[in-house]
Amino acid sequence: MKTIIACALAALAALAWPFDAHAADAPAAARPRIGLVLSGGGARGMAHIGVLKALEALRVPIDCIAGTSMGSVVGGAYALGLTPGELEARIRGLNPYARLHRTERAQIDIGEVLGRNAFDLDRILEIEPSFLEAEEHHHDHDHEHHHDDGHDHHHHHGNGLKHYHDEEMQSVSLKTDKPLNPDKFFPWIQDLVAKDGPNILRCKGILSFKDDPERFVFQGVHMILDGDHQRPWRADEKRDSRIIFIGRNLPEEKIRQGFENCVA
Repeated sequence: MKTIIACALAALAALAWPFDAHAADAPAAARPRIGLVLSGGGARGMAHIGVLKALEALRVPIDCIAGTSMGSVVGGAYALGLTPGELEARIRGLNPYARLHRTERAQIDIGEVLGRNAFDLDRILEIEPSFLEAEEHHHDHDHEHHHDDGHDHHHHHGNGLKHYHDEEMQSVSLKTDKPLNPDKFFPWIQDLVAKDGPNILRCKGILSFKDDPERFVFQGVHMILDGDHQRPWRADEKRDSRIIFIGRNLPEEKIRQGFENCVA
């Protein structure tokens, strides 16, 4: 047990690297040194950004910072020089459709965070109609993709939200107005996520199957897939199939060819 505690303390000391990127003007030698420790907590760990904002507003200097789990992510980025505002912008870029609540001591009505239908495709398409489309070029049976360019970059969508992209992130968007054969599509998508699932962070789509009066909606995370019939196609609605894959090192040609082979 003593060995485990000693190793943990050594790791914490290694993380607690001193820096002065955001320190106040007063020299450290003239005041007590201040260390900040940030805990984990998954998405709740993002609340640390609010802590950093409050400390900066109060002009509390931070000489060293340590953290665990999400706290280490936020603390590490802050130590590298990102401001709380920049950190918040990057977090917003992860899911620009999520509503941001500013609270103190987590005082918020539970109805504001549960039952929000955050992954409902119809809701997202109402906010951003081009959500399932890639952003650069379009052609029949198109497949559109975005590669890294060696640095982080961002762009603005029509809804005014800024999206940040990791330099390794990639997306592949597929679309066809020809009906799909479900007996071909499901074995293909299941085989794809079984083999390349670790690199597929998210996939989602709306599908039109041959002789099927209802549209099929699916989504997936890594190797987990879920989908079901959503509703009948409307008479004034174009029956086409659209899928987007988001991940790292995606086998674009393999995905494109497999999708084309699913046409009825």
